[in-house]
Amino acid sequence: MIAAGMRHIFNSNATALAVTALLAGIPIEAAAQTLPKPAPSAAQAPAATSCSAEYVANGCGSFIFADGGKYVGGFRGGFPDGHGKMIYADGSSFEGEFQNGDIVGHDGTYTEADGSVLPGKFRDAGRDISKPHAVPHFPFWRAMFGDKAMIYVAFVVAEDGHVTSARVVTPNKDYPSFDETAVDAVKAWTYLPAMVGDKPVKTFGFAQIQFASTD
Repeated sequence: MIAAGMRHIFNSNATALAVTALLAGIPIEAAAQTLPKPAPSAAQAPAATSCSAEYVANGCGSFIFADGGKYVGGFRGGFPDGHGKMIYADGSSFEGEFQNGDIVGHDGTYTEADGSVLPGKFRDAGRDISKPHAVPHFPFWRAMFGDKAMIYVAFVVAEDGHVTSARVVTPNKDYPSFDETAVDAVKAWTYLPAMVGDKPVKTFGFAQIQFASTD
C-alpha cells in the first residue's frame, strides 16, 4: 500500500462476520466474499484548478475529511486515482500520483505546515501494518431483515499510527446504523507510522466496507 493514502476493502458478514483487508494484495484475514477491483486506471486527472468542489466517485473532485482536511484530485471507483493533493488540517500536505487508491511508486511531495519540504522517500505504511483491524459490527436489526450496504469511510492516520478522524463519504440515508458502525470500526484502527526518510508523517485512506447477510 502507500504512505499518503490507503485503500481497504472489508466484508462484514451478518452471520460469520468474515472480514478481508486487502493491503497491496495481501489478505489479513480470510473472507467469505471478495470484491471486484476497478477497471485499469484511466488517464491522469486534470489539474486541481479544474476539479469539482464536490466529491465525485469518478473524475476530478474534492473531499473534506471529518477534521477539516481536504483532498483535491482524481477519483476512480470512489478511490483516489491520478494526480492528487491532500491538505491536512494542520496545513501540512502531500501531493503525488495515485492509482486505485495507492501511490504510484514511492515518490511524492510531503510539505510540512511551515512550508518546508521533507526530503527522502516514503515508506509504505500499508505493508508495515501490524495491528489487527476492528471488525465492523453488523447492526442487529439490519442483519435480522437481511439488509445490505456498501459504505465508504474516509479517514486520517496521525504520525503515531492512530486514526484521528473518520467520516462516511456518502451517508446511507435509509440505514444510518451502517454508517455509525463502519465509522466506529475505522476509528479503532492503528498502523505503524508512515515515514518520509526517518520522520513519521500523516497519511489518509478510503475504506470500502460491505455489509451483506447470508442465508
